[in-house]
Amino acid sequence: MGNRKGRIWTLVMIFIIIGLPVCTALLLRNGFQTRAAAPASSRIVLTPVDKQPAFREVSFRGDTISQFRMQGKVLIHTFASFECVPEIDTLMRKLYEIQSDYYGKTLSLRILTHSIKPDQDTYADLKIMSDRYAGREVWHFLRADDSCAQQLFQWCTVAAEKNYGKMETDSDCPQFVYLVDSEGMFRGAYNVRDENQFHDLFNDVLFLINKLDLHEQEK
Repeated sequence: MGNRKGRIWTLVMIFIIIGLPVCTALLLRNGFQTRAAAPASSRIVLTPVDKQPAFREVSFRGDTISQFRMQGKVLIHTFASFECVPEIDTLMRKLYEIQSDYYGKTLSLRILTHSIKPDQDTYADLKIMSDRYAGREVWHFLRADDSCAQQLFQWCTVAAEKNYGKMETDSDCPQFVYLVDSEGMFRGAYNVRDENQFHDLFNDVLFLINKLDLHEQEK
């Protein structure tokens, strides 16, 4: 009986040492092939001209997040307040889907949720929001002591209006998410409650990550 258990543990250890790395490599290869085939949606801004302004905010974890630190990352900007949680619940759950699909598969994506009312939202409120939607390392819940988030929100809405017309109807509880490429350029705005636009966002994130990967390979 003891020898049998010993053989089983030997097989388990062999799988952990050899099998898991092989499986991981296959998953990464399949992920790259999926990204390589990802087309851009009709919503994406193919010729970007709007570059995001400087921002510097702090997460409830104590991480300082700025446009400089986020260089080389594809960003999804969202804007929220603790008092808006009921209104933005569907939006946040859609972002959770994206986080879950990408977690552990790429280092090139970050989701940034900015407090639209930093004078009211505390870091404890941000932690509650993060816990509510199971935010992980790729998803930062942020606030600043100045008007940084408001300026960034205004930039997003102005850039969106240039390409789609007026979109946000409630500036207290914004309903759209905004996509920025690895160079900080505006690439799209999406109402993720609309299944078609959510699908477009997912495709466009893949498209931009693929472009970034190809650029890195060419260096």
